[in-house]
Amino acid sequence: MEENKKEKILIADDHPANLMLIENHLEGLGVDCVKALSGEAAIKAAAENDFALILLDVQMPEMNGFETAAILRAEEKTHFIPIIFITAMDHKTYEFKGYESGAVDYIGKPVDEEILRSKVKIFMELYRQKRIIESQRAELTLKVAELQKALDEIKVLRGIIPICVHCKKIRDDGGYWENVEQYIEAHSEVGFSHGICPECLKKHFPDIADEILESQAEYEKNKKLDQSEKS
Repeated sequence: MEENKKEKILIADDHPANLMLIENHLEGLGVDCVKALSGEAAIKAAAENDFALILLDVQMPEMNGFETAAILRAEEKTHFIPIIFITAMDHKTYEFKGYESGAVDYIGKPVDEEILRSKVKIFMELYRQKRIIESQRAELTLKVAELQKALDEIKVLRGIIPICVHCKKIRDDGGYWENVEQYIEAHSEVGFSHGICPECLKKHFPDIADEILESQAEYEKNKKLDQSEKS
């Protein structure tokens, strides 16, 4: 959410004087009021803007507030926008019909400025908290996607590895040649413990190779005996 960006409120009433009065009552709350003189105009404005709240007059000609609210509730874009009905009718008489149409609250006429501002403040704070949660959820989703991408790109040995037939060095993706040990450590989670195979032992240490190999064979034999006794 952009900093210092005013949230929009839609005010729908067929009397321009009422629209101006409500807008004046909301002055100083940091909201941008968009006015509509009919239900049709309200629906059009809601489709073209992102509103935090809708203040909807019940008694409008052609399409009243209940009908307007029902249409707004049926649209995906405007389904979850809270609607406060403003009416001179008896609250109790139309309360159920209003809630059934999608209202979340009522304000009677003549509009009390303190009540209006108090209710609008509450809904605007709820809207801001919702936007913060949505932003955090989006950031979390992005981080999860980044982590998943990182997991998918974890260094593993796969495919065909170009290796020199003489020195046995491996060519990496950048075209550089490195020894097998370096390549495997760089492209996997494998570590190394260094030893020497029998052939290299005889080749490089011929004087002591037989003695070492015999000792190693004896060690392995005793190790197997110990394991069999324990099992």
